[in-house]
Amino acid sequence: MIRSTVVKAILAGICILILGQMLYIGVLVKINQHELLRLVLLAFPTFAAFIAAYLAPRSKLIVGISMAIFGASISMLSAFIYEYFGFHVDHIGGILVTFLILLAYNAAFCVVGTLAGYFLSRKMQKRSKRPI
Repeated sequence: MIRSTVVKAILAGICILILGQMLYIGVLVKINQHELLRLVLLAFPTFAAFIAAYLAPRSKLIVGISMAIFGASISMLSAFIYEYFGFHVDHIGGILVTFLILLAYNAAFCVVGTLAGYFLSRKMQKRSKRPI
């Protein structure tokens, strides 16, 4: 049983990132409306960081931004799995450069989600502390 809610917040964000990678299979096999799905999947790092920052009781900014590292790692692992099963995967300049590009991409989106989760959770805490 996990008692730390910081760990629960991180795991919730990781689950969202994994769900996004699982849904990406629809883009790879070119399901109907796969371009729309690709656009929706762009928001998954933002959503994961938002949920992680919102749920974390402390260190909200660190927890939210950490989703960028997890997102890049999960994306690299997924790329290796997709490549193993015969899907086309672009490695831009090798493994390290691809990881750094994915890290920058995830960091850009995670900053937005982290800030939104941080400020929304602070706003909700202030409302709950107001006397009636």
